[in-house]
Amino acid sequence: MKKTLMRFLVPVLALWLIPSCTTKAAAFDLVAREMSRILQNGHYARLDFDDELSKRIFNDYVGDLDPSRLYFEQGDIVELGAKYETELDNMLLGKKSMAAASEIYEVYKKRVIERAAVVEKLLGEHEFSFTTEEFIARDREDAAWPKNAEDAKNLWRLQLKEALLAETLRRQEIARRAKEQGKKNPLKDQPDAKEKISQRYERFFKTIEGADQEDIANYFLSAVARAHDPHSEYFSARELQQFRVNIQNRLVGIGALLRAEDDGATKIEGIVNNGPADRQGELSLKDRVVGVDSKNDGNWVDIMFMPLDKVVEMIRGEDGVEVALKVEPAGAPAGETRIIVIKREEVTMKDELTTAEIIDYNKGEDKMKLGVIKMPSFYFDPEDRAVRVSRDLEILLDRLKKEKIDGLAIDLRGNGGGSLEEVRRITGFFVGAGPVVQIKMTNGHIEPLKSPFRKPLYDGPIVVLTDKGSASASEILAGALQDYNRAVVVGESSTYGKGTVQQPLEISRFMPPLANRERAGAVKLTIQKFYRVAGSSTQKLGVVPDIILPSVRDALEVGEKYADHALDYDKIRRAQDLNPYSRQNLFITMLTDKNAKRVSANKDFSYILEDTERVEKRMKENKVSLNMEKRKKEIAKADVRRKSRNAERLKRFAEIEKKDEATFKMYRLTLDDVNLDKLPEVNLENDSQRHMRQAKDEVADLDDTPEWPSGVDATKREGLAILRDLVGAVKASKLAGVLERGDKIICPTSPRTWRWSKAGWPRLLLVADAKWIYWWFLRPGR
Repeated sequence: MKKTLMRFLVPVLALWLIPSCTTKAAAFDLVAREMSRILQNGHYARLDFDDELSKRIFNDYVGDLDPSRLYFEQGDIVELGAKYETELDNMLLGKKSMAAASEIYEVYKKRVIERAAVVEKLLGEHEFSFTTEEFIARDREDAAWPKNAEDAKNLWRLQLKEALLAETLRRQEIARRAKEQGKKNPLKDQPDAKEKISQRYERFFKTIEGADQEDIANYFLSAVARAHDPHSEYFSARELQQFRVNIQNRLVGIGALLRAEDDGATKIEGIVNNGPADRQGELSLKDRVVGVDSKNDGNWVDIMFMPLDKVVEMIRGEDGVEVALKVEPAGAPAGETRIIVIKREEVTMKDELTTAEIIDYNKGEDKMKLGVIKMPSFYFDPEDRAVRVSRDLEILLDRLKKEKIDGLAIDLRGNGGGSLEEVRRITGFFVGAGPVVQIKMTNGHIEPLKSPFRKPLYDGPIVVLTDKGSASASEILAGALQDYNRAVVVGESSTYGKGTVQQPLEISRFMPPLANRERAGAVKLTIQKFYRVAGSSTQKLGVVPDIILPSVRDALEVGEKYADHALDYDKIRRAQDLNPYSRQNLFITMLTDKNAKRVSANKDFSYILEDTERVEKRMKENKVSLNMEKRKKEIAKADVRRKSRNAERLKRFAEIEKKDEATFKMYRLTLDDVNLDKLPEVNLENDSQRHMRQAKDEVADLDDTPEWPSGVDATKREGLAILRDLVGAVKASKLAGVLERGDKIICPTSPRTWRWSKAGWPRLLLVADAKWIYWWFLRPGR
């Protein structure tokens, strides 16, 4: 088993052999033991199953159940801790852990029921006063547990007071904005604030009360896995299905986006264009689903207040099998329902596939064509090798090259990672032969993973955009391109900081043949650490960009270094075959100087810095006033700031939009477009260009913040500006490299002739030929 676990490129094909989900629960004591053995023998850290680990598991389990410390009482924690805090390791290996998990959960459920009664009574009988000077903690993660029932009741009084105050103020703000904009108040016909809060808690309480043994096992075994590190996870059968969907970017279902409503129903929020539900034609946006017959055989299930993941599991199923939905049609009288039958089909999640844009700067002195790659994840389908991000990217790159792009931006913002093999291939697209990443085993053995390509598929200038959501495989790609001096990395202060490799394993494979294992789930465990080819780990540190842009998230605790039980940062030797490009070819000093000038003059980045300062102050104070007048003053102050910014942006964005129209055109490039003779222009208003049409959010529609000019946000716009600077510098450098002292450069648009001299730097050089003209400051060392 050790040998199997330690193979860093073992595919996760075993996961896809899991049988279809049934309602029969697995023997979770046995599941827990086998998962514990897998972690003991296969996890990178090789933690001992001892009292220390047991304490971690106990604290993580109760912390996961009650992260804001609102339900358990201090006595519960003391009593349960005395009984189980140092015993869970033995119980896990002895196939007796589910009794402990269930007892802890039952105490939790008991407290939830008690708090539900308090909520009902307070909302029904208590008159909340918003004139007193009371406060509530914004974050209670490190707060003390309630001492007793009375302490908990007072805590809940404050919680409900804050919820009711926030909902009341939200409604007032929405009504005011609707009136200002001459629109109907979208909340006019909704239940009052108290009823809305009551519904919200009722849905949560019913979820807790309705948990079955599989749910409890999921909560508990997740804590067992995460006690080893933040990225080791237990997947229940339902979560395993979703994990498969996420990495394959396809599912078998009806092609609809669902949302849980506070009143217990499930609303249709989106419908995939040309998907099963769209072609069937009866299901509409904002319809409310209240019942599901998963096989259309008359066995209806009431899904009111059912957790959304369970509803999704019932609606998904086998290809070609019908599912029946009982829906309350949007806009119909209360209580009216109809039955809609839809045949399930495979649905590709096109919004999650890699796409591209071409930005053609076709006017002015610096004509150029830039490509932008948007890669949401490093997806792959073990069952179909044609479905993989590297294949899709290769197809898009081929078309971009045919379009003769001058530079490429790779947008990895929000890309949380994916397949190690896929990032190995993709890095090779840009660096050619050589090591891509180094993998370290638990025994200390280090092995480099090398690019499978002798030459890069694209060798032009590159800018990579990153943020705190760029993790794992994204950090491998960004880090490798940075270490090779192949790209300029631009973004937030660092990427996420995940420097570990995980392998998912189906637990049923390790269970005895006659055991009930149909819904045993899987464990995703950390088996290796990865290191950049220059030797540094991305663990906790992340990839620090060459050019850092302001971001509000820099004020938040986002990243691996804030996660519990994260493995430590360290360094190893540099990869032996690393042969980087010259860093001078990136012109970092020049790009940084030009970026600094633009950022200092950019109002949007100025707003971000102001917001960051406010967020930092708010987090440090960690308290929220429950006084209505104080909150109204805060809202009024924020409203003045919002209106001032919007007025400034409306004027400035209109000017930018006008300049954009005169400067460039944007073309869409998807896998559906690659063979078109002429690529379609990007049309932000055209729903037909979107994979899914979504219900209009009338509340969100009241947000009058201007849209980004041409759909290009401030970070992307600055990234493109940096790429243009880089392309210009590279062109100037190439021309300078072929000129000899005394050569003449003739400007076709001016009678002036410039004589090139390799001495006397810095000097202004007018680079000119029949195709383009570019002014550039050449500096020493460039």
